[in-house]
Amino acid sequence: MSRKFGTIGLTAAAALLAAGTAACQSSTQAAKVGSDAQNTASAAATTASSAAAAGKSSAQSGSPAAKTFKVGDQVQNGKWIVAVHKADIPYTPKNDFDKAKDGDMLVVLDVEVKNTDSSAQDFSSMIGFELKDGANQTYEETILAEDGLPAVPEGSIAAGDAKRGEVAFEVPKTAKGLKLEFRGGVMDTQAAIDLGH
Repeated sequence: MSRKFGTIGLTAAAALLAAGTAACQSSTQAAKVGSDAQNTASAAATTASSAAAAGKSSAQSGSPAAKTFKVGDQVQNGKWIVAVHKADIPYTPKNDFDKAKDGDMLVVLDVEVKNTDSSAQDFSSMIGFELKDGANQTYEETILAEDGLPAVPEGSIAAGDAKRGEVAFEVPKTAKGLKLEFRGGVMDTQAAIDLGH
């Protein structure tokens, strides 16, 4: 009797987990601001929610793939609109403290982050951004000591407000296919901006 109950309980738990996973993955999908894709993002979320209600797993419902955008695009992802205005690849620092180690180069991105939520939100570039190359190698943000660079866009951002600044990474000189990847929130799909290098 208890063995039968255990199997039923396990099956019910698996069904709830699958429905919860599909619902979580249905949160938002990145879209270029002002594009038709942005208008259909809510339709995609509705479709995914319907799949979750039907008890389908994310593999069955086909979770959305990460989207790639280009420098200059304003990309809505969750509560945030992110834009890379300029990509300096390779970046030449104005002092000796910020030189890349032998075989590496610096990448400096002019990035703007806008909070579209109705309340102030905290943003961390170290958590929100990651650089990835064509070989799927990832690189974390590098802190530069150089004076004159605009501050990294992070901290508390008021509702409807934006912060713009520069984010730096150190990568091998041979790195190709560089993309800035970001996620608006833990439940949002990952988006990428192709840096054209």
